[in-house]
Amino acid sequence: MSFANFVKSSYTALSIISQIGPGELVPSLAPHKVDSPTLKPNQVRVEVKGTSVNIDDVHFPEGTFFGAIGLGHKPSLRDPYTPGIDFSGIVTEVGSKVTEFKVNDRVFGLTDPGRGAWGEECVTKTEFCFPMPDHWSWEDGAGIGMSATVVAGLLNTAGDIKGKECLVIGASGGNGGLLVKALLDGGAKVTGVCSDRNREALEAMGVTVVDYTKAPLGEQLKPGAFDLGFDCVGGEENQKACDAAIKNGKYMTIVGPQKYNGDEKHDFRQVGSLLGKISLNYAVSRLKGGPEYHFVAPLQPDKQVIMDKIVNRDLKPSVDRIVDLSDIEGVKEGIEHVESHRAKGKVLLRMDSQFGNMTVDDQNVSGEEREERSFGDAVMNFFSSLN
Repeated sequence: MSFANFVKSSYTALSIISQIGPGELVPSLAPHKVDSPTLKPNQVRVEVKGTSVNIDDVHFPEGTFFGAIGLGHKPSLRDPYTPGIDFSGIVTEVGSKVTEFKVNDRVFGLTDPGRGAWGEECVTKTEFCFPMPDHWSWEDGAGIGMSATVVAGLLNTAGDIKGKECLVIGASGGNGGLLVKALLDGGAKVTGVCSDRNREALEAMGVTVVDYTKAPLGEQLKPGAFDLGFDCVGGEENQKACDAAIKNGKYMTIVGPQKYNGDEKHDFRQVGSLLGKISLNYAVSRLKGGPEYHFVAPLQPDKQVIMDKIVNRDLKPSVDRIVDLSDIEGVKEGIEHVESHRAKGKVLLRMDSQFGNMTVDDQNVSGEEREERSFGDAVMNFFSSLN
């Protein structure tokens, strides 16, 4: 029996209908009807079976990505903004130039900001879509797209990891946890920084654990003990600790000089200051010796690395909890849990039979041309230059 019987003219999604600021996603989120967009030649339409909550699902609509950047279109009742970067599901339609996917294929991947997967369907470009192994569940694929993209970027930057002493700061989160698995699978020796409550799970994988709550990190790390440092938390304190702990290797951060950048709204002067610090760190680290500084912000997934080093090795992020999408309060609690930076892996959202029957606003999205917000070419080029 075909999973894809027809393409709906509209679908239900958890969305926002007005522009929001920091802390406003949770109270603003509600189910709305969204028009199914016409496919472009290089796109596929997917019936969503699972999705997840990434911290950028909060930062993008609240306008705090990298402190001050909003990604996606301006939300309105006529054109709701739907979060949800990650998805797993079934292909229901393919664009005219798509050759690598067909209807009924099981897939996972990433969506564009604002056109996300917290709904019954999503549309994405083929370069953001991946074949899902037959033995994977929808939950297995629901939270891997963004984390795999980040981990692939870090692995590309790190180079050879076999036999290397690796330090992972934020080793129990969604990105850090998948990174730990990929490093171990690649033959690295891993030390993970986390709180004591996450010690048991990491030690069971063979990871040496450093509890950051016991003492400052710099006091707990032996000078010159590591070849590679991966920072999934950010902040100058962590960077300084790694400068001493890494011997002539690389320090890679996915966050930058400010811890958990994006949790607070910055003005563009503050963003400029952060970009300046990144540039200075990059240059100074190559002049003075010691660990090379790398700010890793992959703007596009490396499909080959993701398939070879993650998917085909059967590596998946750890899961903190699974929530039905129809459980709106549970979804909101899941978002707040991710915002707390205390999640033990990914918060997954499961499409359930009740979601499409939820009460929604009766005004559909217009099919008219939409207003888009973007990074800005300067910021995109800056990130690309450092990868």
